[in-house]
Amino acid sequence: MLKYLSLLFFLLTSACIQAEALYSFKENSDTFLIEQYNQLRLNSIKVSSISAVLATPASAWEDKQVSSYLALNKGKNWVKFDIVNHLNEPSIAFIDVANRNTLSEISVFFVDSKQDVKRLNVRLLNNDVWTASLSIDAHELVTAYLLLSTQSSTNIQIKLKKESAFVESAFDAQFTQGFAIGGMLCLSIAALLLYFGTGNVPMLWLFAFFLIRTILLSTTMGNNLYYLFPSYPELKGVEYPILSSISVIFYYLFIESLFRLRKTLFSGYKFIKLISALLVVYIPLSLLLGNVAHVAVGALMHFVVTLSVAVIGWLLYKRNVRLSLAITIISIIQLFIGILYFFSYQYYWFEQVHLLMFAGFWLHNILVIFLLSRQYRHQMQDKQIAQREAIAQMNATKKAQEELLALQNITQEELETRVQERTFELNIALQELEEANRELEEKNTSDELTSLYNRRFYDQKIMAEFRRSKRNLTPLSLLLIDIDYFKQVNDEHGHLGGDKCLIAVAAQMKLTTQRSTDIACRYGGEEFVIILPETDEEGAMAIAERLRQQVEEHTISIDEQEISLTISCGISTYRQESFATVDTLFSCADKALYRAKNEGRNQVQFLPIDLDK
Repeated sequence: MLKYLSLLFFLLTSACIQAEALYSFKENSDTFLIEQYNQLRLNSIKVSSISAVLATPASAWEDKQVSSYLALNKGKNWVKFDIVNHLNEPSIAFIDVANRNTLSEISVFFVDSKQDVKRLNVRLLNNDVWTASLSIDAHELVTAYLLLSTQSSTNIQIKLKKESAFVESAFDAQFTQGFAIGGMLCLSIAALLLYFGTGNVPMLWLFAFFLIRTILLSTTMGNNLYYLFPSYPELKGVEYPILSSISVIFYYLFIESLFRLRKTLFSGYKFIKLISALLVVYIPLSLLLGNVAHVAVGALMHFVVTLSVAVIGWLLYKRNVRLSLAITIISIIQLFIGILYFFSYQYYWFEQVHLLMFAGFWLHNILVIFLLSRQYRHQMQDKQIAQREAIAQMNATKKAQEELLALQNITQEELETRVQERTFELNIALQELEEANRELEEKNTSDELTSLYNRRFYDQKIMAEFRRSKRNLTPLSLLLIDIDYFKQVNDEHGHLGGDKCLIAVAAQMKLTTQRSTDIACRYGGEEFVIILPETDEEGAMAIAERLRQQVEEHTISIDEQEISLTISCGISTYRQESFATVDTLFSCADKALYRAKNEGRNQVQFLPIDLDK
C-alpha cells in the first residue's frame, strides 16, 4: 500500500511543476517575468500622484533585480520598468499582477515615446490576476509605472504577455478551474450517493468535507466575493478562514467516525473536540481579523490538523488499528504539500500555486477514497474469514491440540538458550555497525593530517552559521590563515617537513579556539579558516593576533633543526548587511589576507564587507 501511495503522490506532484517562461518580450516569446525594475524610496520622498512621481529625481529610484518575485513594503510602492516592442508591427502587451489579499490598490500608468502619460484600466480576473493592456507601436519603448498599495509586506509577480499568451492563459485558467471544481463536485456527489446506498456515517461527513473543500478551492482560485464585488475591499479573503474552519471540523468528524476514537483512543477524541470548539469560536472572530492574520492562522490550522491526524493515526497503529498507518501517511503527505503551498504562495517556488493547491486537494481526496475502499475490502475479507473459520473450527481445534503436544516436548531451557544466542549475536552486530558508522562520519568531516575539520565540513557549517547569524541578528566573523613562505619550507625540508608544520599550526589553532562554538578547519594546502560565531571584528582581531604570536613563538624540530613559522591572517565580519552572502564574507576575508601578505606578511588585516559592495 505504501508503494502505491508514494507513486500516486509522485505523479501528482510532478504534474504541478511548470516550465519557466522565457524572459523577453520578443517574437519567439509570449510571456516573461519582470526581472529588472526601479522602486521609489517612499521613506525619503513623499508622492501622491503620477505627476509627483514623474517629477522625482533619478536618485530617488532604486535599481532592483529579482529572479522570481518582487518584494513590496507596507504602504504605497511605486515601481517602474521599460517595455520594448521588438516586432515590426504594433503589439498589445498585457501587464498581469498576481493577486494577493494584502493588495489594497493597483494603478497602472505608462509614458510612451512622445512622453505622454496615460492611465490604464485595471481589472481583476476570475483566475486571481489583476490585468491591464496597452498598445505599443513597432520598435517603441514605453515606461510603465505601477502603484501597489499593501496592508503589509508581501511578495508579488508582474508578468508581460502578448495577446495570444493572455488568451491562452485565460483559457487554461478556465479549463483548470472547470476540471478541478467539477471533479471535486463529482466526488462530493459520489460520497453522498454512497452514504444513501450504504448508510455509512463516515460517508456523510466525507460528503460535507468534499463539498466545503470544493467551495474553498473555487474561492481560492479566484471565484470569490471580492471578484464579484471589487468595490468592497473588506471582502478580500473573508471566505477562506470560514470555509477552512468548517472543512476542518467535518474532516475531524470523519476521522472520529471512521476510527471510533471514543472507544479506540479517547485522548485523540478529546483533542479533536477541543480543536473543533476553538474553530467554532474562531469563525465569527475571523471577520474582525486582517488578511495577514488569516494567512498565519490558516497555515497554523493546516499544520495542527495534519500533524494531529498523523499523531492520532500513529497511536492507533501502535494499537494495531486497521488502516491507521494509511491515514498517518496521508496526513504526512498533506503536511508536506501544505508547507510547499505556503512557501510557493509567499516566495513563488512554483508559479502555478493554485494548481499546486488543486493537486493537493485531489491527492488528499483520492487517498481518502482509497482508504475507504481498503476498509470495505477488509470488511469483506473479515466476513469470508469468519465463514471459513466456522467451517474449519473442528479441524483447527484438532490441529491446535497436536501443536500443543509438540510444543510441550521442547524444554524451556532450550528456548531461553536460543533466544540468548540470537540476542547476543544481534548486540554484537549492532555494536559493530555503530562503530563503523562513527568512524565513517569522522573520516567524512575531519582532515586526516591535522585532525581539524575538513573543507566539506566548513562548507556545511559556514552556511548554517550564516543563517543563524542572520536570524539572531548577531555578528559572524571569518578568519583566514595562510602559512608564510610555506613553499620554501617544502623545498628545504620536503613534504614531510611541510606536514609537520601544518600539524604544528593546527595544534596552535586548537589551543586558540577555546569556545565550543569556534570551528577551526583546514581549507586546503597551507590555508586554514576559523569560523567565529557571535564575534565582532575586535574579538576576531584579538583571537587572530593571539594565534599569530603563538605560531611565531613556537619552534618546530625538523631533521634536528629548529625552525620558526609565521602566518598571515585576513578577517571579515558579517553584520546583517542586506546584500551580503557567504561568498561575500569569504571574499572580504580573502582580500584582507592578500593585503596582509602584500604588506609584509606575519600580520593581521581586517576588511569590512561594506568596502567590498
